Amino acid sequence: MEYIVEDGVVYTQYETAGGSVIKAYHDTQYHLRLTAEDGEVTATIYDYLGEPQETDGVTVTFTVDGHEWTAETVQGVATIDAEGYETVTVTADGMRGAELVQDESPA
Repeated sequence: MEYIVEDGVVYTQYETAGGSVIKAYHDTQYHLRLTAEDGEVTATIYDYLGEPQETDGVTVTFTVDGHEWTAETVQGVATIDAEGYETVTVTADGMRGAELVQDESPA
């Protein structure tokens, strides 16, 4: 399958026997993933193939339990302190965001 990237959107296309062109949209070109460890939450930029990106200077907005903070990426990563959070989301212009919810179920 050959992916086409155009204006930050990833899709494939094919032509039917009748000559119609069908486009199937898959994802944005870049997306964010969240991880948490030792009271910190980290947003990492990945491309549509799942490869981490080392992009500097992307402004990401973290929302931690309703409170917003911004940070800039360094080598594709931005980290904030978020000890004791319940829900964290992250967004950046032109990228699919992510959400992380603290698991409170008993062990």
